[in-house]
Amino acid sequence: MNASMRLLGLLLFTGALVLGAGTARAHPHVWITATSELVYAPDGAITGVRHAWTFDDMFSTYKDAALTLHFTLPLKTPVKPKELAVEVFDPAFFIDFKFADKDPVKLVGAPVACQMKFQRPNDGTANAQKLGEQTFLGGDNSNYGAMFANKITVECP
Repeated sequence: MNASMRLLGLLLFTGALVLGAGTARAHPHVWITATSELVYAPDGAITGVRHAWTFDDMFSTYKDAALTLHFTLPLKTPVKPKELAVEVFDPAFFIDFKFADKDPVKLVGAPVACQMKFQRPNDGTANAQKLGEQTFLGGDNSNYGAMFANKITVECP
């Protein structure tokens, strides 16, 4: 095999690696099982959202244990909306959020008349297969993960 054939082979191999790297951006690398609580004050105002994220065993790397991160996102100013919408997702789809099968979302201290709906994301696999590397490099799809959003809506009188 002459030097030009080896060089051509090396260039083709390098090109395949580069193109393969772009495809890797279109799928998650970390998987989280989540639960959320919408926290209300006694006057019926929502004060924040409390999350618990349990990371996949590959990310956790603790023997016989999973890493769970507990945190609260307080609102700067509590509000009393008649309709509230919360979406949980990673805009770049690096992290895949799956809400727990049992009690994925709770209302804590909410007025009794408030009604909550939870919607899991639709399967976006068909759309993901149509997208190529240019889709992500252009910046127009920097919010690609929104199609995988978990949606929480609350209606209060």
